[in-house]
Amino acid sequence: MKKNEFCAMIKHLHMKGFTPKEIKAKLDNVHSTSAPVFATVYNLPFQSQSTTILKDVFTLLKSKSIVMFLCFSGFFGILSTIMRNFLLWYIEDLAMATGYMKKVKLIEGLTLSSGLLGKVISYFMSGKILEKFGYDYTLTFCFLCYALRMALLSLVPTPWHVLLIEVILQGPSLALLYATIVTYASIISPPGTSATVQAIATGTKDGLGYAIGSFLGGFLFRKIGGQRTLRVYSGLAILSALVYIILYTLYIKRTSGKESSNSIC
Repeated sequence: MKKNEFCAMIKHLHMKGFTPKEIKAKLDNVHSTSAPVFATVYNLPFQSQSTTILKDVFTLLKSKSIVMFLCFSGFFGILSTIMRNFLLWYIEDLAMATGYMKKVKLIEGLTLSSGLLGKVISYFMSGKILEKFGYDYTLTFCFLCYALRMALLSLVPTPWHVLLIEVILQGPSLALLYATIVTYASIISPPGTSATVQAIATGTKDGLGYAIGSFLGGFLFRKIGGQRTLRVYSGLAILSALVYIILYTLYIKRTSGKESSNSIC
């Protein structure tokens, strides 16, 4: 889709009365439904299915390294929920406090659409990043990007500054993270169970993590406000990064016969 066509579509949806969040949902639907089309057009290979999927998955879950990976995937889900569900709420609170309520819908729309630029760039670069730094260090980097992103958002003086932060940090903290989780889950999965293991990893992030993050985020926003909530989550992201890299250095890296979790196989 060309740039002018994309802008025309956004303008059309806006004229129809769709809110920025509804427009983002429609764009996400286009992204998810277009994947099978690309797979067919480019004749991508389909993997054979295992006849003992449940047995293979349960065997995989006996690995402490894999369980740790899934737990931290859930932590990422908790962190991403604050951005997915409460970012627009925070922008409106900030706009009300700084006198930008007349332009708040424009700012929200630009924030949601401009963040896609960072996602596209991160998706294109994810392969080279994973090849150079490995999955474990990339996951740690994503935690730190989340921490920096939320810390900066809690310090912005006007809603317009949110736009700049989202353009720069949404890609490394969200798109790169998703690419890392899905690719790593695919590589560690037994033959024929790739889709199942990817679903477990993604479900841990977007299912369990999303539920916990939604409840905790709503509670904190109401009790201490958006600014302090973002700082709390930023601290949790830093703590998660430290815990993960320590576990990787002291346990995961040593228990694996080779650094298979930190290299492209």
